[in-house]
Amino acid sequence: MHSYIVVMIIVCFLWAGFMGAISFMESWLKFRAEGVQVATGLSIGRLIFRTLNRIEWVYLIILWGGYILAKPSPLPKDALAYFILSLIMLIQTIFLLPAMDKRAVAKIKGQKLGSSTLHIWYPGLELLKFIILIYAGISLLAIVK
Repeated sequence: MHSYIVVMIIVCFLWAGFMGAISFMESWLKFRAEGVQVATGLSIGRLIFRTLNRIEWVYLIILWGGYILAKPSPLPKDALAYFILSLIMLIQTIFLLPAMDKRAVAKIKGQKLGSSTLHIWYPGLELLKFIILIYAGISLLAIVK
C-alpha cells in the first residue's frame, strides 16, 4: 500500500467531517446563538463558507493526485466519484456561492429579498458531496485490505 492512498482516505473522511461540522451544524446553529444578529451571522457564514470552499479545492486536488498516482488504478467508479465531486465543486464555486454571497451582502445592507432556491440547491449538493466522500473513503479502505 502506498502512503498516498492513506492520505486519500484521511482526506475523504476529514473533508466529510468539515462538511458535517460546518454545512450541517454551524451554518444554521450560529443564528440560534443568543445575541447573534442576522447580519453578524451572515458575515460569519460568508467568511466560513469562502474558507471551506478553498480548503475543499485543496482536498479535491489531493484526491485527484492520489488517483493519478495509484498503481494499479482504482476502479473507474472511483474516478466517477471524483468527477462528480469536481462538478459539484465547480457548480458551488462558480454559481451558488457567488449568488448566495450577493444575497447575503444585500441582506446585511438591509435590502428586502425575494425567495430563492439557493438554500435548497446548496445543501442538496452538500449532502450528495458528503455521501460521495463517505463512499470514496470506504472504497479506498477496501483497496488497503
